[in-house]
Amino acid sequence: MRETFIRVKKEAEKIKLQNNENKNKYMYTSRRVQNRDRIGRKITIGDYNFKIVKEFKYLETTITKDNIGS
Repeated sequence: MRETFIRVKKEAEKIKLQNNENKNKYMYTSRRVQNRDRIGRKITIGDYNFKIVKEFKYLETTITKDNIGS
């Protein structure tokens, strides 16, 4: 994830886009519960801190860490 974020950030800067860490969240999904539960409350990449969420809403659909949409 770290490498992907850095690559996206560099490309975004080329066209004057900025990352807003208050609007960006991170959701870790895995079939193995122990892998999901070992992640803390945030992920830090460089100077950015991303909040970890258990679900998010996209186009009026709620997506959960268990890959369930409603």
